[in-house]
Amino acid sequence: MDTIEFINLIKPDHDRTSCSDSDTNNGFRSRTGDSWHGRCTKCMMLQIARGEEKIPNDYNQDEFNG
Repeated sequence: MDTIEFINLIKPDHDRTSCSDSDTNNGFRSRTGDSWHGRCTKCMMLQIARGEEKIPNDYNQDEFNG
């Protein structure tokens, strides 16, 4: 099993309807300084697995889950 297959197994769906496996536009977005927060967990996982983003130093998913 490769990384993408594993991500699809543990997180089959995206958190937002405006993204997809080929359009990870809700992954990481810059906030302040070195702080990065994703809007969609699956998009973030895919971006890291594909080498598009480095694992952030500061991550707070609760900010987007209310």
